[in-house]
Amino acid sequence: MKQALLTAAHSQLIDPAFLKKLAAVNDSLKVVAVKIKTYNENNKEHGTKQFQQRVRFELVAARKQLEYLCRLLTLERAEL
Repeated sequence: MKQALLTAAHSQLIDPAFLKKLAAVNDSLKVVAVKIKTYNENNKEHGTKQFQQRVRFELVAARKQLEYLCRLLTLERAEL
């Protein structure tokens, strides 16, 4: 995702507001990664199912937005 964001930052096709939103998603995923690592280190069993559902929801949403960004970048390259 980091590489796609860097490429998009130099794009004239990508809306800056959309880019900010994706950067926030990227930051959120970093936070989720830390939460997962901490959760695994503490080996908590209580609430595992709910935790997995929240994380999965965030990952699916981020993946959809990244796919959209990659499609836009592909379109931009095709125009060149």
